[in-house]
Amino acid sequence: MNEYDKLLEKEEEIDDESSKDTTPKKFNLSSKIQKESINLGFKSFMEEVGNLEYKIPKYQRSYVWKKNQIEALVFSLLMDYPIPPIYVYVEPKTKERYILDGQQRVISLYLYFSGYTLITNDLIDFNKILPDTNEYKEYLDGLDNDEFDFNHGKHLINYINNSEYKKKLRKSKFQIELEGLDKECFDLTYKNLSREVIIELNKKTLNIVTVKTIDENENENSNRAVYCEIFNLLNNGGTPLKPQEIRNAIYSSDFYNMLHEVNENNNWKKIVGKEHKHSKHVELLLRFCALYYFTELNNEKISFKLDSNNNSIYQGAYPQFLNLASEKFRKFNCDKIEEMKVILLEFINKFEFDNKKKFPPLMLESLFVVSKYKEIKTINSSLQDKILSNVKYKNTIINATSSKNKLEERLNVIYENC
Repeated sequence: MNEYDKLLEKEEEIDDESSKDTTPKKFNLSSKIQKESINLGFKSFMEEVGNLEYKIPKYQRSYVWKKNQIEALVFSLLMDYPIPPIYVYVEPKTKERYILDGQQRVISLYLYFSGYTLITNDLIDFNKILPDTNEYKEYLDGLDNDEFDFNHGKHLINYINNSEYKKKLRKSKFQIELEGLDKECFDLTYKNLSREVIIELNKKTLNIVTVKTIDENENENSNRAVYCEIFNLLNNGGTPLKPQEIRNAIYSSDFYNMLHEVNENNNWKKIVGKEHKHSKHVELLLRFCALYYFTELNNEKISFKLDSNNNSIYQGAYPQFLNLASEKFRKFNCDKIEEMKVILLEFINKFEFDNKKKFPPLMLESLFVVSKYKEIKTINSSLQDKILSNVKYKNTIINATSSKNKLEERLNVIYENC
């Protein structure tokens, strides 16, 4: 491995480490965690899902489950095998319920209940298939009582079947192989089950966990950073959500919509490569904005701004820093959001793709911040080589750490070299 590749590997190591969330060292003792855990019957839950009483956060993971995974999940439910809880985030003001962890299982069970699978030859954003809440309410209101009662819970699948996404649905028969049976396969299809088995399945329960925070005055705490901490502590079922996936739901806003829009920019895709399944590239854009907004230049040195208590905004942990930034950006008005979008796109358009060397994330975020204070006309392989050959820069990536001092040192080394 040549020196360049070693440096890139070290940068990736630091970058991966900086994105990992850890149990916070400091807890907000003024907030009491109120966790509600209920066991909801299968049919009752499916009817609530079919009435859009649970929402799937924007920009969550695409739906990827295959038919055999659905069959195994249903069999586990029938046999009372352990199934991880479904974690739900309750939006403080609107009281809307968002499924944070368990999205794949919820969609899969609803598809099974309705007798369909989704064609998943590519990644499917289930949010694009779901109707607008108000539009769907009008659809339900237009059904007569007999039709509503007869298909209760399955109105959503009927609605999708009458939309442009009909081609994504496939009527399916579900079955599973069991040892000791005369038949080769056991038919699991919901509508084909015997009355006794359907009654038994409908009574099977799923564990739904909702979490709220209540402050000392028993008022709901809207500080979303607390929710991020809670879900990182609780998030251990299935495939754990990454910190940015949790932020996508909890800090959903016009600002986040802008980040996801920029993430679709073709030049940006050339810089970072194909879409990351855990929203890693959106997190990188968020890091750009957070560092840009919360740093300043004094006496030719870049440093983090201070808070009202004269302490550094950055406390040595990237996840908590990004939560803080997300809360700030969530309150930006349209003008501020547009201003940041222009800054991001102007930076992205400075790149010349003159070789196949990948620009590592740590270098990218540093260049973005430096572009605030120095005019960088072009970002190309020559600039990249210049930075990578700098001894001071190499020293900033010797150890995998995202400490405040290392971050500021890295910013200033690149500031001096541009």
